[in-house]
Amino acid sequence: MRRTFDFSLLPSVEYQGMLIQLDKETDKILQEIAQLQETYDRARAALMFFFQANEKSDTWRNDARLRAGLNELYSMQDSAARGFRSSGKAKLSPKLSESKNPLVHVMYILRHINVHTTPLPSTVEQIEVVSCNCPT
Repeated sequence: MRRTFDFSLLPSVEYQGMLIQLDKETDKILQEIAQLQETYDRARAALMFFFQANEKSDTWRNDARLRAGLNELYSMQDSAARGFRSSGKAKLSPKLSESKNPLVHVMYILRHINVHTTPLPSTVEQIEVVSCNCPT
């Protein structure tokens, strides 16, 4: 299957918190639609698991947290389908594979690798993010 990615969908990293929480618009939408409560909970759980991986934990714990986060992310597709069906407003829910966001596909692929092949061991790396309003 051929997929088209839209790299303009990648956000600028403006503050550290955006890496550990949903953006405000998505958070608001998921909170307001009762039928998507499970999807909202799974999204927050995925972020929680990813954020809990750290350099002080044993590698096996970090690996487990990353797998749990990837599986919660993947399970959002099924929970959204249930929510859309119960709402009666739409017959088809969005699918991860239909997203144009490259990060969604990276996470989708990582989940499949970790479930269907050999799990990837995690390592902790220090990464420096420099934010500037540089002219392009």
